[in-house]
Amino acid sequence: LFRFNLYLEGLCRNRRDLPAAKRLAEGGDAVRILSIHKSKGLEYPIVLLCDLAHGFSTVDLQRRFQVQSEVGIGLKRRDGARMVEFETLQRAAVRQRLNRESRAEELRCLYVAVTRARERLILFADASLARGSVTRMGPAIFRQGLLHPAQLTGAQSPAAMLLLALQATEPGAALCDYYGL
Repeated sequence: LFRFNLYLEGLCRNRRDLPAAKRLAEGGDAVRILSIHKSKGLEYPIVLLCDLAHGFSTVDLQRRFQVQSEVGIGLKRRDGARMVEFETLQRAAVRQRLNRESRAEELRCLYVAVTRARERLILFADASLARGSVTRMGPAIFRQGLLHPAQLTGAQSPAAMLLLALQATEPGAALCDYYGL
């Protein structure tokens, strides 16, 4: 790392840029790091998905006002005299729809990610975070052996989505029980 930093300092001192990375031939013997979005349509022998217990971003749901094309605009009500803001029914409806749409997109991305592996899929998640996420959601709701879509809306991370799907199968439920998930 020290030598690499010296190399970068030398480039900066001489006002030079890093040389472009060499393109590898398809199927070359190399590790590739891709975002889920860049991997669509590609397959790899081994795929590692990391940090799956990291929570989904809710920044968009925290904004002061929210807009959804079908439900409309959701605003908070402000009581100027008491300097307090209140959630309105309209804003709650907009937030609920935006959350549902966001989780649907997260699920689509997760599907793309887990279907990239030809031979082996390796998943990494902090078990304590994933366990807490599933525990907060309560017992899974099943309809004819399938996971109810409403359960996935409440999932706070990709790991929670995967654990809920795993619990919907008999071997998966036994595995979750064994590990206390």
